Amino acid sequence: MDTTTTGPHTLVHMPRLGEDGQQVDTRDCFWYEYHGMPEELALYKFIHEEDAESGEQYARTVFERFNVSTGRYEQAGHIEWVPGHSTVTFGIHDPVSMRELRKAKKKESTSRYWSWKNHNYKWKKDEAENLTCYQVPLIGANKLLATYTKTTRTLVVEARGEEVIDQIVVLCFIHKVCVS
Repeated sequence: MDTTTTGPHTLVHMPRLGEDGQQVDTRDCFWYEYHGMPEELALYKFIHEEDAESGEQYARTVFERFNVSTGRYEQAGHIEWVPGHSTVTFGIHDPVSMRELRKAKKKESTSRYWSWKNHNYKWKKDEAENLTCYQVPLIGANKLLATYTKTTRTLVVEARGEEVIDQIVVLCFIHKVCVS
């Protein structure tokens, strides 16, 4: 990720509103970052598209990340919403099944596990439906990477989470869409 600041990054989830002022789709939104400047920066855009013409139940959400160096948005990946087989593609990597990105160790668990580049991570949901993301090492204590607070729609990504910030933002988004 190319930014002029290092973490923590504070992002606020804002739905995209239609002409009537109502939220268009939960999968159509922005994640704004506040740098202490008067204006906010939409660091991530999620643009949702439906395929109504084919008659199939297919939809796609493209996520774009703002590149501070170029001043432009770049596609960071996309989500294919297909019943029973939704996938997420990060950049040029192969698509990953959404099930693989939301694995539970136990049936009743509120934690969801995922792996990326030989590291293991988990999202843990608390009673207030806030989310906390940890890196889960093979030995030793979990390392806090990010915290999402539902009441303020705020995601704080710690400096140590910058390497996987795309995955953190996208999976937080998926948990909000799929779980809430």
